[in-house]
Amino acid sequence: MEVSLSEKAFGKMAMHSLKYPKCPVDGILLGYEEDQVIKVTDVIPLFHSPRLYESISLALLFIEEYCIEIVQKGLLNKFQLIGYYYDEEFSQLQGALNTESQVDTRCSLILEKILQNNDAAVFVRMKRDQLFTRDCLTASKMKSKQQFENISLSVCSNSSNILRAVKDMQYFHLYDFEDHLLNPSLNWFNPNLLK
Repeated sequence: MEVSLSEKAFGKMAMHSLKYPKCPVDGILLGYEEDQVIKVTDVIPLFHSPRLYESISLALLFIEEYCIEIVQKGLLNKFQLIGYYYDEEFSQLQGALNTESQVDTRCSLILEKILQNNDAAVFVRMKRDQLFTRDCLTASKMKSKQQFENISLSVCSNSSNILRAVKDMQYFHLYDFEDHLLNPSLNWFNPNLLK
């Protein structure tokens, strides 16, 4: 089993990290599994500061509805909540995943929801200090809420598009769920980024 990350997905993850350089960021991976490959086609940025249980529950509810709507509109045949991403700073500050591969209780709700919907769910970790290098991402398949297995990851990326977006500072136009809670007019699904 391996993870394939689309250019759009990687770009949004990178821009989320760049927009909040002093804050731990995390979000949801969306996509589907096909022929033993977990294809991550999009991400939904969630938070850049400590979060409340209610905020997580609300975000996951909206994301599930969004996925259902995409499939019902016929835009994609398969599209679901397929994993979770965070940067290494988040891991170190919040204890999201330690060296013993145990998950902090703050991530439990997200992991339970992912595993409830999909037994092929993945964790993707970003190393912020190596953001545009080959080693910036690692992936693990979730066997259970507390057990992970490392798997290979590839990024289907034309990095020149992402680098151009970064150069143009498009990351200032990326909004996470936390931004949306502060200003509901901001679209945290970020449909116009990296089209």
